[in-house]
Amino acid sequence: MDNWVSPDQLNLLCEPKIKIGLLGTLYFTGATISNLLVPLFSDLFLGRKWVVNISFALTILAYISLTISTNLGLSYMLLFGLGFCTPGNKIIGTIYLKEFIPTASRGVVSTLMVASEPLILGLVTLFLEVVDREDRKLESISIVIMTILYLVFQLIIKESPRWYFNRGKYKKSRAVLAEIAEFNGVDKEHF
Repeated sequence: MDNWVSPDQLNLLCEPKIKIGLLGTLYFTGATISNLLVPLFSDLFLGRKWVVNISFALTILAYISLTISTNLGLSYMLLFGLGFCTPGNKIIGTIYLKEFIPTASRGVVSTLMVASEPLILGLVTLFLEVVDREDRKLESISIVIMTILYLVFQLIIKESPRWYFNRGKYKKSRAVLAEIAEFNGVDKEHF
């Protein structure tokens, strides 16, 4: 329970197990519902960039709110929201990133992206177990900082040229590709 919310913070010590279990259940319910909706919505309407940015921004708000929440009902809603944001962050974010990476490097970059968050969170958790076993707010703060860094990185990147191309927006696709080529030092004549 400590990795989500402290039992003392929500007065869960004497509550029925179903109230405690509902915290995790709502997270996965949000993720399941979002898995059915968000990828389709991303592909058909908004594109990858906005779905990822909105997911990261809502994740930041949910983690901060969850860290300070003392209301069980609000915590249920926040955990559902975190779950709902997960496909936007993880699935769409990975697809979005892979569309900018050369084919030969996609496997390595995708693995590093997927592994970075649990690795960092695991190291922070290990550190907290050694330094301070009682204060789990530092763990949440580290997640918020990591998510903010992801969001800032995402704000710099343009919409996927592949998404533009698949929607028939060839000029926009070419403009993004030209910016990528320029960033990579590729002469525009070769582009």
